[in-house]
Amino acid sequence: MKSGLPSLNILVVFDAAAKTLSFKAAAEELNISPPAVSHQIRTLEKALGVSLFKRLNRTIRLSKEGESYYREIHPALAQLRRATSQLLEQSEQPTFRISSIPFISNNLLIPNIQEFMDLHPALRVDMQSQLERDEFADNNTEVSIRYRHGGEPELLYEPLSRILISPICSRDYLRKNGTIELPDLSKHRLLKMPSDHLAWPCWSKEFEIELKEENVLMIDNYQGVMEAVTQNLGIAMGYFPMLNASTASEVIVPVFPNKQCEFGNIYLVYKKTNQHKTEIIAFKKWLTSMIARDNKTTF
Repeated sequence: MKSGLPSLNILVVFDAAAKTLSFKAAAEELNISPPAVSHQIRTLEKALGVSLFKRLNRTIRLSKEGESYYREIHPALAQLRRATSQLLEQSEQPTFRISSIPFISNNLLIPNIQEFMDLHPALRVDMQSQLERDEFADNNTEVSIRYRHGGEPELLYEPLSRILISPICSRDYLRKNGTIELPDLSKHRLLKMPSDHLAWPCWSKEFEIELKEENVLMIDNYQGVMEAVTQNLGIAMGYFPMLNASTASEVIVPVFPNKQCEFGNIYLVYKKTNQHKTEIIAFKKWLTSMIARDNKTTF
């Protein structure tokens, strides 16, 4: 042994065999063959000039020299493994998780999230769209965007923007039907979700409109509602600022441009214990400025 020090690979093999007292178990742990383990151990013994194991009929035991050697090198190898693991963890790109209902994800986040990622290239963004509210205690969600306050004492709800509602349709629909007057609204098909019982009553009450819902097409999700709007199937309720980009493109237009009413808030939600995390502060700053910028394009 010219260098005076065995190779690290041979020491790892010896460490595994000494720990398990089995060449077969060591081979399985290291994903090599048992003969390869036996060969490495004999090479080490020859280099050191001592027998490290007592080979019995079907078992092995450490010799006195083997026990002493194992006690000395095992902590050193364990420290090497810990140092390597810590280095790899530190070098991994941190993940920033965002949870939101699909409508907000598709209309507010996805069209704009690249801007945030460009500003913070060290973060890997993981965006989850789901209808059910995420449970912060049960997963790794950093922030959530919600449109209703849940009142959980462990969470912070920061208002991002008012939600304004007003009926919308496609530009083609408006072109084919001409100017729609408030009293005539009941003559048109309304596109609604079964789960949304409040938006149309809220809006009609605000503007003192008696709305007879005689022709209604129910669709189970808002993306489907929006698709029905673009297919000229009727009139839906629009939620702003989430639809600002859609109206700016002029594919979707307000039916009554001057008749909006408030319908709650959009909230940024996160654990109170995480309120000082730099990535949450950065995301909040970006999201607030993005919504403020978007709000300037409202109709």
